[in-house]
Amino acid sequence: MRLRAVVFGIAGVAIVIGSFFGTLWLMDRLLGPTCPKGIEVAEFKRPFIKGPGSTFYKEGLSVTGDTQTNASKTVLCEGNAVLGPAHAAHADIGKIGMGRYSHWGNTLLFSTSDNSDPNTNARTYTLVTP
Repeated sequence: MRLRAVVFGIAGVAIVIGSFFGTLWLMDRLLGPTCPKGIEVAEFKRPFIKGPGSTFYKEGLSVTGDTQTNASKTVLCEGNAVLGPAHAAHADIGKIGMGRYSHWGNTLLFSTSDNSDPNTNARTYTLVTP
């Protein structure tokens, strides 16, 4: 009888914690930062090249991103939502994903917000300079 009460207590706490973090995630997705107004550098057309893990990339961009001495100010948007964090380590983009990206030189390495394949998820990806 006592064990049952402990199990139900733990389950109740887990549900409350899960609901809390689920609500935070949903609010971030629905009410998070929107794509800034600015100069639209490019709306990327499919196909995107698949890299390791969750990484996809597009080469040959007309605007230069990060260099050894300069950080890019461009913002990557998925639909109307801002992805990020920007300037992510390339290994983290593939390993963790979840919207991380890096605009390095003339190449954009990125992951989608949910680590889905941008070639098939029907979302648009736009690079904007605020």
